[in-house]
Amino acid sequence: QILQYNMRSAKSMQSQNNAAPTATPQKFSHELGDPALKRSFKGHKDVVSTVAFNPNLKQVISGSNDGTVMVYNFKPALRPFRFVGHKGPVHDVAVHPSGNTIVSASHD
Repeated sequence: QILQYNMRSAKSMQSQNNAAPTATPQKFSHELGDPALKRSFKGHKDVVSTVAFNPNLKQVISGSNDGTVMVYNFKPALRPFRFVGHKGPVHDVAVHPSGNTIVSASHD
């Protein structure tokens, strides 16, 4: 299961810890506060081991110990896509800067 939370802005977080800004799925408020659960993404049958945002900020990609890669759209009306092919757990996923290519890594 993947959970989406409302958090403070990436810019605010960057200024506090000097980290590079990260892609965020939505516009965040600059106000600090407790995170609030925004949405739950379901579809994996085992532990989620890795997550990446598509640079287009419209999708989140996850890999799981069930050997699948899921692509979830932030628009609830669009169904998630499941990619199968690994025989073992998926350890990492990455998205090309264009947003058009996803790669996944496994020990198989």
